[in-house]
Amino acid sequence: APMPAPVPDSRAAAAPPSAPVWLGALALWLLATLGLRPLLLPDEGRYAEVARAMWQGDWLVPTLNGLPFFHKPPLFYWLDIAALQLLGVHEFAGRFGSAVGAWLMGAALFLAMRRWHGGRTAALALGVLATTPFFFVGGQYANHDMLVGGLITAAVLAMARAVDSPPRVDLRWLVAGWMLCAFAMLAKG
Repeated sequence: APMPAPVPDSRAAAAPPSAPVWLGALALWLLATLGLRPLLLPDEGRYAEVARAMWQGDWLVPTLNGLPFFHKPPLFYWLDIAALQLLGVHEFAGRFGSAVGAWLMGAALFLAMRRWHGGRTAALALGVLATTPFFFVGGQYANHDMLVGGLITAAVLAMARAVDSPPRVDLRWLVAGWMLCAFAMLAKG
């Protein structure tokens, strides 16, 4: 009797998850616990209060206790203001800028690794980054560091992409890198 034909393993034939799946999972990972604990003093409370004061008053001039607070530029506060608009006054809103920075760092790493080393390596790199304690805690802590770190990471990788086919320079990626540098200046100075 002839042997039956082998049944293909559906797991082996399945395509790896796409970038939106991985980047969506990273967003869920970072946002799931963002508002579960109280803000830590003094830093988290200070930065969340500056955003709350700007939201209720002048969206251009950061203030703390009614006085101008020019210690940091406003991008972090503007992201938190967007979250305050949607969710109201909540710990989640006070940490939103940090989570955006962490997500941007992970997204930039994943997309660069996928381009240069393939999807499996990109997924592994993103998994290692996402589960690194300092990265995860940084994305859950209200201060400007993770936002500027994410923007600098994205800027460096965009500029590397601009020159990854020498001698040609891709002006679109170079301009994207410059813009990300400008946003990094608005994030922390």
